[in-house]
Amino acid sequence: MALDGVLLHFLTGELNDRLAGARVDKVQQPERDEVDLIFRGRGGSPRLVLTASPNNPRVHISRIPRENPLQPPMFCMLLRKHLSGARFAGAEQPGLERILFVHFDCRNELGDEVRRTLAAEIMGRRSNVILLDENGRIMDAVKRVDVSMSSVRQILPGMTYKLPPAQHKTDLTAADPAQTAHEVRQGHGDVAKALLGLVQGVSPVVCREMTALACRDAGAQAEAMTSEQEGRLAFFLGRLIRSVKAGESRPVLVKDAATGRPLDFSFLNITQYGTAAAVKEYSDFSSLLDDFYSERDRVENVARRAHDMLTVIGNA
Repeated sequence: MALDGVLLHFLTGELNDRLAGARVDKVQQPERDEVDLIFRGRGGSPRLVLTASPNNPRVHISRIPRENPLQPPMFCMLLRKHLSGARFAGAEQPGLERILFVHFDCRNELGDEVRRTLAAEIMGRRSNVILLDENGRIMDAVKRVDVSMSSVRQILPGMTYKLPPAQHKTDLTAADPAQTAHEVRQGHGDVAKALLGLVQGVSPVVCREMTALACRDAGAQAEAMTSEQEGRLAFFLGRLIRSVKAGESRPVLVKDAATGRPLDFSFLNITQYGTAAAVKEYSDFSSLLDDFYSERDRVENVARRAHDMLTVIGNA
C-alpha cells in the first residue's frame, strides 16, 4: 500500500492548512464504506473523503463530486446529527501509524460545546471510519466489528476506542540507519521485504526504492548484499530520515509509460521502474490521491462492466 505513515504525516499538515476554520456544510455517504464531508470556509467548499474500502482506503480532499443514494445509511444520519455545522478543530496522527484523527467542535442537544472525532484507520481490509465522543467512546462505525469477527479488537457502540495492536517495528524517524541496514543484511529473502518488516511508516514502494538505490536492483536479496551495499543502504536511509524530519516531500504519481495506467504514488521521487514508467509531480498530496484513485476506479469499473457484458453474452 502506497499510502503509508510518512505520506499520511505530510497529508495531515496539508489538511490542517486547508480546512482551518471551516465548518461542515454537508455530510454524505456515497458508498457503504465511504464518508464525504463538504466544508464551508474562506477557501471555498472542500470535500474531505474518508474511505474504508479494503482495496483503496484513504483520506484526502477531493474535487470530484459523488452520486449519493436516495436513502442515506444510518451511519450517515448519525454523522449529520452530530457534525452538521461543526467546526474543523484539527487533524492529528499518532506517530507514523496509518490512522488519522479528525476533530470537530460542535454542540449537543443541550447546546453545550462538545468534541467529536472521526478516526480513519487506513489498514487494508481492516480499514474503518469510526465516530468517537469527547470521552473516546465509540458512537458508531462504518464497519462494526464484534467478537465473532475479531477476538483481539472489537469496534462497537459504547466501547472505549483503543488503537490497533502495535507492530514490532521502529518508527522511521527514530531508526538508526546503520543499525537498520546491518539488520537487513543479516536477514533472508528480499531486501525490500526485510526493510518493510523493520521500519514503520514506509510502504513497499519506498522500501523497493531504497533497495534500488542501494543495490541497483529493487529485487535484491539480503544474502547477496555486500558491505558496500549495506553502507549505501544506510546512507540513503539516513537521507530519507533527514528529509522527513525537515518536512521535505515530493508528491509524485508513477504511470506505466506505455499505457498511462497509474502504478504507484509516493512522497519521494521514484526511479526503480526506469524507462518503463513516467513520473508526474504534484503540488499537493490531495490532488495526487484524487487523480490516482479516480483513474484506478475508472479502470476497475470498465473491467467490471466488461466482465458483466461477457457473462451476459456467454449465457445467451
